[in-house]
Amino acid sequence: MSCVQLPHVDHPGTVDEIRRLKITERCNRRAENEDLPLRQIFDDVCRASADAGQHVSFADLENCMYKRRCRAQPTLPTSSTEADAAVRTSRYV
Repeated sequence: MSCVQLPHVDHPGTVDEIRRLKITERCNRRAENEDLPLRQIFDDVCRASADAGQHVSFADLENCMYKRRCRAQPTLPTSSTEADAAVRTSRYV
C-alpha cells in the first residue's frame, strides 16, 4: 500500500500564531534597543498592530522583554578603567 501525502493546508491557528510571534519579536527588539518602560513599548507595538490584544498580553511578554534588555546592557565594571572601557564600547557613549 502506497502512502499519499496531501498538500499542506494552513491551519486556523497559524495566522494567529504568526501575528503573536511578530508582536513578540517587535517588543523584544525594542526592549533591547530603547530605554522606554517595558509597558510603554508593549502598548506602542500593540497600537501599531491591528487586533494585537487578542493574541498576546503584557504579562506573557514582560519577562522575555526584561531578559532581552538585561543582556543588551553592559556588564558591571569592577574598576574605574573597566568602567571607562565599558561605557565607550556601549550604546551609552
